[in-house]
Amino acid sequence: TVHSHPYGVQPWGNFLCRDEDIRLSRSPGLGSLQHFTDELLLEVLGWLGGPCLTRMQSVSQAMYVFVNHDKLWRTLVLEAFQGDFRFHRCWKETFIRRCSKLEAEQLVVHNPIRVRGFFSDVLYQPWLCGTSCMQRSWLKTDNVDRRSALTCEEFVAQYDIPNRPVVLTDVMSSWPALQKWNREYLLSACSDTQFACGPVTMRLADYFRYADAAHEERPLYLFDCKFGDKAPALAA
Repeated sequence: TVHSHPYGVQPWGNFLCRDEDIRLSRSPGLGSLQHFTDELLLEVLGWLGGPCLTRMQSVSQAMYVFVNHDKLWRTLVLEAFQGDFRFHRCWKETFIRRCSKLEAEQLVVHNPIRVRGFFSDVLYQPWLCGTSCMQRSWLKTDNVDRRSALTCEEFVAQYDIPNRPVVLTDVMSSWPALQKWNREYLLSACSDTQFACGPVTMRLADYFRYADAAHEERPLYLFDCKFGDKAPALAA
């Protein structure tokens, strides 16, 4: 099920298939900046800091939509705080809470305003990809071989040389991690350990919080080739 964008952004295809006249909000709301592509305008806004972006959202409805594009705030959080933050609902709220000295319950929850007549594939697609649910029917077609007890010679002859994909189903069957590693165990073993997550390092507990709450087209992935050195219990 596809829900509507929280700020009312629609893909341009909706404008072409509209049943009624819709007053576009982008051009009159941006003034001379209307001549910029959406990508270029986001690039320009990316040079601004949090306080400037917050003030810019009061300029017009169109600017309000652009300024609340969450990728802008993600960049601010990662550049300003690296991995020293706790994710709250979205990157903008995360930035505000991280900068504010107020307690979380004292902050006003941001309720998006839906803007009518705003069309942008650049702003709509990342949101759609980050919030759409994967249908089980999409995974029913499986044309990749699944093999077990495959010898090295068989792998080379049947898959490596022909350049064919294969899923080896028994490679990890003897690994203790396959039975031990779950959220409860990992948090008990290394909750405060810093692991590499994309361009930053984060505490494992903070990463789980982020992974539970974030809805992004390209989320941060925890991938640390030195996890055995940082958390010896995991390498045992």
